[in-house]
Amino acid sequence: SSSSSSGGAPTTAWNYFKFKITQLPIESSQNRAVFQMAEFRLYNSGTLVAWPTGTTVAAVQSGASQNAGEAPSSLIDQNTSTKYCEVGNAQNTEIIFKLPVGQGLRSVNSFAMVNANDTATHPNRIPTGWIFYGSSDGTNWTQLNTTTGWTPTTTANFTELPKFSFSTVLTSP
Repeated sequence: SSSSSSGGAPTTAWNYFKFKITQLPIESSQNRAVFQMAEFRLYNSGTLVAWPTGTTVAAVQSGASQNAGEAPSSLIDQNTSTKYCEVGNAQNTEIIFKLPVGQGLRSVNSFAMVNANDTATHPNRIPTGWIFYGSSDGTNWTQLNTTTGWTPTTTANFTELPKFSFSTVLTSP
């Protein structure tokens, strides 16, 4: 298990974030990769940072299909009873969070994932590797966290997993 990050901080706020799954186990009951998550949370020094109203979430799935009624927007709705789920080539998914103009975040330094409603019975739906990026413009991305070979500490439903810190942090001027 490893975690590292690199890159320079942008000169303005983080207006975009990208969570790129790089490792996701094959679910034996489905014989394919399935990804699900109830919430994706940002933190500043351990304090939850709310996603600004109007933030949009899109998934670039590259061969995976989204389950009906389980849209990417569920990741930031502050409701753990909803989830985002996709099946198929889910280990290559990129989830992009776009904040509204003028609502970029300046003080965030970690993120956490929240397990969904059937993670306890389907533990292989939790990614074990990813790259997490931030961007001020949606084009130039700064790597904030890279993790490979990670094993979740719990697969209990609706449980927040440990926070993953950034070494590149943008703070308010």
